[in-house]
Amino acid sequence: MSSGFPQCARTLAAVTVIGLAFAACSSDLGTTAPSGTGVGSARATASTADATTAATVCGLLRSFDNDAADIANAAALAVRNDDDPTARVDDVLAGFDGLLARVELHATAISTLDRAALSGGAALVADLAQGAVEARAELVDERAEFALLPSVEDGDMTGRVGQFFNALEKTMSVIEPVLVDYASDVTVAAFAAEPTCRFVIQT
Repeated sequence: MSSGFPQCARTLAAVTVIGLAFAACSSDLGTTAPSGTGVGSARATASTADATTAATVCGLLRSFDNDAADIANAAALAVRNDDDPTARVDDVLAGFDGLLARVELHATAISTLDRAALSGGAALVADLAQGAVEARAELVDERAEFALLPSVEDGDMTGRVGQFFNALEKTMSVIEPVLVDYASDVTVAAFAAEPTCRFVIQT
């Protein structure tokens, strides 16, 4: 599902020879709400509870995104610096393991959210929890496929690291909650108005 917010500049950029850097979305996003959310004047009527919900949930999501980007970049750097084609497979698998561990932390954080204090309550938490389940499954499947490789040769480094980053993109996509499935226009408006929600929410 496409997001109502502008797409994050999560791009693969060539660094030196094959070092693929994942550009995490900056948390310094300004205060202007993104346009084109389809919520109209509802943005002006968002309650304090809605605003608190948006800040709480998006803080959780942005923390995951930023940490995942750091893990992915570290794995890419390890591959670039490793002269052993067989060890490069292990470098990427370590990246997958790091992402899986971070998903577990994300799931734990979701489980501690106070449903009664959140706009959208149980439905929002269920959406976030399901996203973590799907992210875990995506990473497990992709890791298993990557583990079948005997090596990552010099000429194949860019493609294989790109494969790893594609798995991360899919993971981030399913982590993002889909607010329009259950949230009111006012709640969606609060998420649209919260700067930290840019690029981490689907509406």
